[in-house]
Amino acid sequence: MSDGDDGWLRCVLQLEDLRDLTMAAKRLRHLFDLDADPAAVGEVLGADPLLGPAVAAVPGLRIPGHVDGDELIVRAVLANR
Repeated sequence: MSDGDDGWLRCVLQLEDLRDLTMAAKRLRHLFDLDADPAAVGEVLGADPLLGPAVAAVPGLRIPGHVDGDELIVRAVLANR
């Protein structure tokens, strides 16, 4: 849930057990690729002649990934319909 263009991501979790918080945080970090180094990614992709202008236009922009393999399969099948 984005708060606009301020660079922050707001997340509200409703957990039945507080012990699930660690796994929820791990899945969110993976889903939104929060462990990536945006400067390093931008440097590599920005050097590409085709991708460079798009990378420069919106530096640090990411596309959400997937939480698990089953979700990825479902999204791939539905996207091709």
